[in-house]
Amino acid sequence: MKGLVVLWIAAVLVTAILAEHHNGDKKHHSGDKKHHNGDEKKHHNGDEKKHHNGDDKKHHEKDDQHPHEDDFSSLEKRLNQLTAKVSNLEDEIDDRLSDKRLQKARMLEAHVIGLEGTGCEKKHLQCGGDDPQCIGDILVCDGIKDCRNGADEEHCELPTQAGDIFVGLVVYDHCSQRKPEHMTIHINTVQTATFFTAFAKISANVELEHDDGHMSGAVSLPTTGYFDFGADRLVLLPPESDRLGLVCQFDGADPDRCVGHIVHEASLEECAEFIFVRKHEDDDDDDDDKIIWFAGPKAQ
Repeated sequence: MKGLVVLWIAAVLVTAILAEHHNGDKKHHSGDKKHHNGDEKKHHNGDEKKHHNGDDKKHHEKDDQHPHEDDFSSLEKRLNQLTAKVSNLEDEIDDRLSDKRLQKARMLEAHVIGLEGTGCEKKHLQCGGDDPQCIGDILVCDGIKDCRNGADEEHCELPTQAGDIFVGLVVYDHCSQRKPEHMTIHINTVQTATFFTAFAKISANVELEHDDGHMSGAVSLPTTGYFDFGADRLVLLPPESDRLGLVCQFDGADPDRCVGHIVHEASLEECAEFIFVRKHEDDDDDDDDKIIWFAGPKAQ
């Protein structure tokens, strides 16, 4: 699409240049026509010899002196300028369509939707666009376009792959036993049934480091759960007898960040919050500054 836009602009500008050149030639030929008409009149008045021997000679000399070379030189110069402009335009289009800019746009859109709401019931997706439509979450990323605009089958890349690590920093914690400052999720396995792709089954380990001033330690809790494409969230079932599970909400635009809430299994009441950021191989061990920027102030 971008290439067609650039070619169209180039064609319009080249057409304008050639039209200007053609108008110049037209002016020149109009002058020639006037010259021939005047000479014809002299010919009919008896000046045939003078016309053929004198004026024709001047006319041909004038043609020989027509600045075609200057015209082509000017045309070449303008075409070079046009090529440079098209190249700059193409770079601007590339920049505007970069993955980073598109991701930022999706993040802003998700933020606005979060503030305004989608206009759909719970567990439903707003297809968006100029033709609003709500469909059930279980129809998202199932391989069939249920939205009229096909939005339910876009952005179906799973953000939690086997081997991924997400490091979380506490925002507030009113319910966990250990009150950890950090929590780490290690994704072990991911399985998606071919006949039902709207959910992906996940096994993971939740690692906690704690220090209450009297005792410190670390624990790794194995658990299972799933990723729900319709809701863009990772759900990990309670790994301990306190029946506290974890729900980590992605915004649908940034696959490297999710907001995690510890919830009571029976009531789904939220009692703790952690901000999780994907750990990359080249990340330093201390990512606190990066995570704090996302987390904002602690809840009171």
